[in-house]
Amino acid sequence: MGKAFAILLVGALVAVFLVPFHGLTLYQRGARRFLASPAEIHRQPATLPVRRERIRPEAPRERLSGRDREALDRLVSETRPDSR
Repeated sequence: MGKAFAILLVGALVAVFLVPFHGLTLYQRGARRFLASPAEIHRQPATLPVRRERIRPEAPRERLSGRDREALDRLVSETRPDSR
């Protein structure tokens, strides 16, 4: 009886540390669950691709005065890096 218990115990230890179950061993699952930070526990892999809507360009709703347009163009040209 003692030999059978020892064999079962060794088999259980091998299963815990070496046999993967759905990609992870039971030891790895326990380490993630009990020793990981809360952010890692609740992080789930994305199952569906993210759908991105296309943004349609719209015509401006109001007209800028010439002075405002020049100021805007100057501001944009100063902040935009050269893409040459």
